[in-house]
Amino acid sequence: AGCRSEDSFGRTMSIIERMEKWAKEGHEHIRPNIRSWNSVLNALSRSNDPNACQRAEEILWSLSMPDAFSFAAVLGTYQKSSEPGAAQRADEILQKMEELYENGEIESPPDVYHYTIVCSVWAKSGDEVAIPRVVQILSHMQERHRAGYPEVRPNTRTFNAVLDCLSRGKEVEKAEQLLYHMLTRYNRGDTSAAPDSFSFNSVIYAWTRSKKRGSGRRSESIMERMLEYHRDENPAVRPDARSFSHIIGYYSRSKSPDAPYRAEYLLNRMVAMFKNGYEELAPTVYSVTTVMDAYAYSKNPDAGQAAERLIKLMHILREKYGATKFVENTMVVNSAIHAWSLSGHEDACERAEAWLDLMERKYESGAIELKPNTRTYGLVLSAWTKSTSPEKGKRALDVLHRMEAQLERGNKEVKPNEHANSLVINACAFTNGSVEEQEEAFDVALAIFNDMLESNNARPSSLTYGWFMQACARLKKSEASRDSHIERAIQICCQNGLVNDFVLARFRGSASDSLYKKFLAPVLTEDLLEASMERPRIILSQLPKAWTRNLFKKNRARGESKSPWWEEGAS
Repeated sequence: AGCRSEDSFGRTMSIIERMEKWAKEGHEHIRPNIRSWNSVLNALSRSNDPNACQRAEEILWSLSMPDAFSFAAVLGTYQKSSEPGAAQRADEILQKMEELYENGEIESPPDVYHYTIVCSVWAKSGDEVAIPRVVQILSHMQERHRAGYPEVRPNTRTFNAVLDCLSRGKEVEKAEQLLYHMLTRYNRGDTSAAPDSFSFNSVIYAWTRSKKRGSGRRSESIMERMLEYHRDENPAVRPDARSFSHIIGYYSRSKSPDAPYRAEYLLNRMVAMFKNGYEELAPTVYSVTTVMDAYAYSKNPDAGQAAERLIKLMHILREKYGATKFVENTMVVNSAIHAWSLSGHEDACERAEAWLDLMERKYESGAIELKPNTRTYGLVLSAWTKSTSPEKGKRALDVLHRMEAQLERGNKEVKPNEHANSLVINACAFTNGSVEEQEEAFDVALAIFNDMLESNNARPSSLTYGWFMQACARLKKSEASRDSHIERAIQICCQNGLVNDFVLARFRGSASDSLYKKFLAPVLTEDLLEASMERPRIILSQLPKAWTRNLFKKNRARGESKSPWWEEGAS
């Protein structure tokens, strides 16, 4: 029964069949008994058989006197099941078990284990009735315990199943109340209900996923109570990395001005406890990069410096404290570049490029863990788009050329795609400087745009057209020259079916009045012209469908992501 082989059910059934055959031949003492069938049920509960629940029930109801283990094994199959209705069916089996016992048809009533399994199945179900049902089950267990059923008293696992259900269902206030109820019971001597790490982490996780105001501080208060519980009440319950990482992750998503500082504070507490012997709290690369992200997404001016400070901390922990999981890899350096790119710091571009230099140099020397990828170069390009340097367009072009060189040298993790090229155009479009510098920036933007039109791998997107039109408008070309380039861009954009709100807004802000009215003449009605004699506003639904026909396809090809490609999960 303890075998975890994929075919353990088949093997146990084969043995049962042989036993039944021998019994028919006169060896009655070999006939399968309840323990034999329980071995089969146990094998089913451990198997990945998609029909395990149905098969287990068929066996259960065929038994003349199933025992507590029989029911537990069948409920275990439902605990593993992801089928709709699994929780409801497990609940019905539990109720049937109660009924059979009350009618004297089985010897054992449901105990705490049976009720806990059903609560666990409900918690996993995500069903809208899950929370009220597990609360009912918990109350029912306590009533039965008071009525003289000692084996049904809720224990830590029961409460944890209910906490898990409340946490998943975002009933965070109720989850916290239940946790404190467990603490009260424990302090009154009920050690069977002692909260463990899972108990605290469930409530911490619930708060970090809550949209209630002050959720971060509430999750921190639960962690503080956990540390106090560990220190003064139950030393066996120790915080683990999840206790901290859930809250650090919350602050990385928070828009609160103090979020990055709270995230780093928690990381430092983790580090301090790790140094004091809590090996399970060894910070990971993920926990450190999450703090970097907290600084980056808050656009904190100290973000880049904080990222570099955290990388130095990684080196210290690895070299002096044996934190071997700390490896300075592509994900870590990308997070540092990301922090610099969003910091707005005057040295952001130079520092981002310095990290890129380091990666390229070390990768060329054989450090495969520092292989730069598309995201690496995209983040450096993003930094240059935010620069105030009059050379930003030229410097962005240099980064693009470095991408191309990496690909030529065999680095298949680098793809100079549409957005990388478009970011160069963006950097050019927002160049401020002398007339000569702006003309040079425009020449770069025009060359990139023309290259993209001929490319198979970096065809212009809606963003490309919009940014190129902005480059035409901002870089002080004559009106005739400006309109010539803008008209060409909007025509190609329409032909490719990529006109969206961004393109339309950029065209309206860039084109001359005459070009704007000329090009949109097919959709400019007299009412629109009378309402706005200068530049009537047009919405997408008023345009020919051919001009917007590929918007959905383009978005679907790029994953319809809310975040730009260079800020997403690839390390």
